[in-house]
Amino acid sequence: MLTDKFVNRHIGPRESELPQMLKTIEVSSLDELIEKTVPSSILLERPLRLPEAMSEFEYLIILRLSDERIKCSVLSSGRATMEWLSYR
Repeated sequence: MLTDKFVNRHIGPRESELPQMLKTIEVSSLDELIEKTVPSSILLERPLRLPEAMSEFEYLIILRLSDERIKCSVLSSGRATMEWLSYR
């Protein structure tokens, strides 16, 4: 398995597994699954406008070149803390 991109490491149905999964849960498509499980009040009525995808490696390069520090949540020992991450 390729591991250079998040999507390749994500634990989810593989393309070859999708038909059996959909049959098992008695839906004909992922769209139908979403329609049946996600409340309509939180569904977007338009596609997301997202930039072109990039690999994790490409994004890490951008972070390392950035002067910005990123504040993120860190869970450890059952406690949540906020820490500044530096990629330099």
